[in-house]
Amino acid sequence: MFGKNLKELRTEKGYTQAELAKEIGVSQGAIYFWEKEINEPTAGYLVKLAEYPWTNCCRTSAKKTARRRKPRK
Repeated sequence: MFGKNLKELRTEKGYTQAELAKEIGVSQGAIYFWEKEINEPTAGYLVKLAEYPWTNCCRTSAKKTARRRKPRK
């Protein structure tokens, strides 16, 4: 669900995967994987995504995902 929402919002605002990736400091491939739900962004990247005003719809999803993640030891 998160990946679908991210792609929808990104394309509505006219961002390419590469542009969004550059702004938040990941590879274009990472954005692709998130959108295809192959893997999920870490909590740090969820926070960066949530800082964009156009991601308001994703904030709830991002917060839930961040809470589910257990800290790495």
